[in-house]
Amino acid sequence: HCQYDPSTVTALAGAHNKAVSESTQQRKQLNKFLRNPDYRPLIIANDIAIVGWAEPMTPTAYVVPLPVPPKANAEWLENNLAVRVCGSGNIAYPNTNYPNELYCVDTKIVDVETCNSRNAYNGSILPGMFCAGEWPNGGKDACQGDSGGPVVATINGEKHIIGATSWGQGCEIGRAHV
Repeated sequence: HCQYDPSTVTALAGAHNKAVSESTQQRKQLNKFLRNPDYRPLIIANDIAIVGWAEPMTPTAYVVPLPVPPKANAEWLENNLAVRVCGSGNIAYPNTNYPNELYCVDTKIVDVETCNSRNAYNGSILPGMFCAGEWPNGGKDACQGDSGGPVVATINGEKHIIGATSWGQGCEIGRAHV
């Protein structure tokens, strides 16, 4: 849902504070921004894009590529699987405070059946989507401006990027500055 002309976007890796020039940072101009052709904005289905840049990032201790998990054909994320969600989105909901620093929250996968219940997302979680949070108490969540940020899980002892933040209802701010 956040698609831009690639000439207007710079990728930033290895940053802790995007407003400060840190020696660990790498900035690269995007040259590709391809939204999934099956994206459906009314139901927020297939909300994923591929970005590319002319020069690759250089792997360092601060810029680490993460693999995707092995292919799975069904809903494969286990209930209560620990995940980390990161971004620079709003940290003061329902007010507004967009930080320059990266914030993360450690939370867990909530099974699709629970997320699709009437007192949660009422059937809005479609195949290929997943929920993460602290059900039913709340308190840990992503927020506006975190879209596109990584969702990471350790699977078989190895960190994998399992998805990207897309949407939710409200925000349960409980993220920590990292």
